[in-house]
Amino acid sequence: MLSFTGSRLTVKGSKPKGAERVELKAYTLAGYIPWYDEFEEDVFVDLGAMFIDEFIEAYGQEFDRQCLLADNDPYTGAMAVTDSTNVTIQGANINALTWKDFRDAVYKVPAEERKDCCWFLNETVLNHVANIEDSEGRPIWRRPTEAMPGKLDLYPYHEVSIMPQLADIGADKPIAVFMNPKRIQHGNRRGIEIKKFDGTTESMEYGELFLRFRKRDGFLVTRPKGNIVVLKTKQ
Repeated sequence: MLSFTGSRLTVKGSKPKGAERVELKAYTLAGYIPWYDEFEEDVFVDLGAMFIDEFIEAYGQEFDRQCLLADNDPYTGAMAVTDSTNVTIQGANINALTWKDFRDAVYKVPAEERKDCCWFLNETVLNHVANIEDSEGRPIWRRPTEAMPGKLDLYPYHEVSIMPQLADIGADKPIAVFMNPKRIQHGNRRGIEIKKFDGTTESMEYGELFLRFRKRDGFLVTRPKGNIVVLKTKQ
């Protein structure tokens, strides 16, 4: 590190910060599909499609929950970390939300980080935001087209069903979050595990078998300070 003192140049030693070890705990999501042994061949023919139909929606919602909302040990989502920045609107009701609140939230993030950021909010909140105009009477919402994604005040957005809905947002409640998705690290410990259970009581008595689908994922929010902004109502 260099610093100038009068006409003399003072050189101070500095030590670069290297890599650090962090603990990424795995979260297990499991589901079971039962069937009877006499139908085993038919079930295995389209087994992949069966698992997709049964689990893809549940897995997607849980994935979003761990990334954004999780507030219990061992995981802390982007909206629950203590080092994130809160931007509070002028009122305790979402009707007080204005275009300036979005602009204030955006400018809390450094420009070099901001270029990769986007908004995350519920579709009911987006529907409310669609009626908000800037100081020149222009809507801050730009609907998506084939050429580009939808935007809120020049930044892309994602509709997430598990984010707070419009009807549930009262005083001191989060509305949306502005962040770079790359700040959430996701680790897949062992991929998808599928195990057959044929030694259960149900199997011996009724011929009922079980297939277990299991996936172990880990989540970690990195560098939330100054990089993640939660837009919320006044207390």
